[in-house]
Amino acid sequence: MPARRWLPGRIAFAATLVLIFGDPAKAAGDGEPLAFCEVVTHVSSYAGKQVRLSAILADWSVLFDPACKAQSTWIDIEHPFKRSRKLKRLLSKDRRALVVVEGVFHAAEPYDIDPNLPEPFKKTLKSTPKRYGHLGSFSSMIEVSEVMSVKKVAKETPRW
Repeated sequence: MPARRWLPGRIAFAATLVLIFGDPAKAAGDGEPLAFCEVVTHVSSYAGKQVRLSAILADWSVLFDPACKAQSTWIDIEHPFKRSRKLKRLLSKDRRALVVVEGVFHAAEPYDIDPNLPEPFKKTLKSTPKRYGHLGSFSSMIEVSEVMSVKKVAKETPRW
């Protein structure tokens, strides 16, 4: 019986912790997706973290948002995309789709340097951040773990 007396106090304590430190579920990516422009313009805040973001997927490999034209990111396309018939249909018709994806965002990470490389190469790689995608064309990448939603892009939306 004494445990029942303490239950309301424990609930109040847990609620206070959530108010002070934030909801741990939201930190893991629950809730509304982040704007793509927010993530790619504040790279250091999101690098190496699980994010949920909304963007336009173009040609199965690039995420972008016309609101921040100069920015795009490579997308690691694994199994989550292969199961989406709607995504396949939209990309085959228009070569783009509005998606909400969840995964780990990578940017400005150092290279894993082979100790057997000559010193000049090691020095260059130490001062150069890792690049992603085809021929290292992108400074960031999202490694997708789940596709949350897929929608058609409005015709008047600018292309990548």
